[in-house]
Amino acid sequence: MKEKLFPFSEMSSGQFPLGIRMAGIDFQPESKIISGNTSAKSVLEYVIAGKAVLRVDGLIFYPGAGDMYILPAGSNFEYYPQKNIRLYKIWFNVQGYLFRELLSAYRIAAVYHFPKCPVNYLFRRGLRIARRGDKASSELCALIHQIIIEAARFHEEKYGNNNEALGIQKFIDTNIEQKINIDKIFSRLTCGRSTAFRLFRTYTGMSPHVYSARKKIELAYFYLVNTRLPIHEISARLHFYDAFHFSREFKKHRGISPAALRRNTTAHFPTPE
Repeated sequence: MKEKLFPFSEMSSGQFPLGIRMAGIDFQPESKIISGNTSAKSVLEYVIAGKAVLRVDGLIFYPGAGDMYILPAGSNFEYYPQKNIRLYKIWFNVQGYLFRELLSAYRIAAVYHFPKCPVNYLFRRGLRIARRGDKASSELCALIHQIIIEAARFHEEKYGNNNEALGIQKFIDTNIEQKINIDKIFSRLTCGRSTAFRLFRTYTGMSPHVYSARKKIELAYFYLVNTRLPIHEISARLHFYDAFHFSREFKKHRGISPAALRRNTTAHFPTPE
């Protein structure tokens, strides 16, 4: 793989709410499969040329030229070029809790793939900024925020009229620590269950059940990394059957058990009230 890498040392220590660990541009040959777990970092990638197969947390996408995709912190992923097609892309490795908060604030925390997203000029600008190194890290963080804004605007323009899906998503997001009954949510909608299910899947790329489960795992990850809440309390707070069920589901989604993640992480915030 031919690469141009631009590492950042000043903002990669984890002391900042939003930081850039590395930026780059590369050709990925068809024989190269990249897989793993994003751990504490998130990845934004823009495809300049080529086509790929992307698997992230059990979902499958087929990004091509002009597409952007996001690999959120802690996600399990695998991607590789489609047969006989090399992948040419620009990417940024981002860390810090603020990135997750921005995705949630702009309502794209559950969106991984942005087909034909008009952010090419922003990624190329980011690459030019990255060439200046640490002295430009704050400017690059601001540009990452701009990319999120443009991606959210694009997604809203494409799916913004999907009021039923937005209603389901908002209900799940605001009641994620409650015991959510998806069937009751459907019963309150003006359209039929099958129609609401299809609209939600079109809007988010997944079913309401999967979306709810992923949001719970995402919040559990936040509690494990940023608080001292005991694992059994996190399990109870998010309404898993028991700590064993929570541990099994968490490892299935994140590739690491809650206990192992807690051992590898230093909590920086006090236990919430």
